[in-house]
Amino acid sequence: MTIDIAIWKQGGRLSDAAAYAEFERRFEDSDPRFPNYREPVAELTRLADLLEAAFPDPPWEDLRDSLDGEFVYLTIGSDGYQEVEDFLAAEAPKLGLLVFSPLSESVVAQS
Repeated sequence: MTIDIAIWKQGGRLSDAAAYAEFERRFEDSDPRFPNYREPVAELTRLADLLEAAFPDPPWEDLRDSLDGEFVYLTIGSDGYQEVEDFLAAEAPKLGLLVFSPLSESVVAQS
């Protein structure tokens, strides 16, 4: 089983409903271009560096290939999901990034 999580650069706080609408928009904009994603912003590249350092045996696939401009959509194995979500909740807001759970349709963390 896998669980998805989305992370993006956000310029202000969002409610769960607003974050869900923003997620839908970003997901729709991102999906048709695969694998021609935009160059990732520095904040997402930094977060990817932190994730790779913290999880040498990662429960996800293709982290770097999933970075798309200001957005990343990750599919994570259920065995490591909670640890990754906890890490993202602690680190992503420090970089001005919002963490969103499509499963619960809620914001996990934001700056």
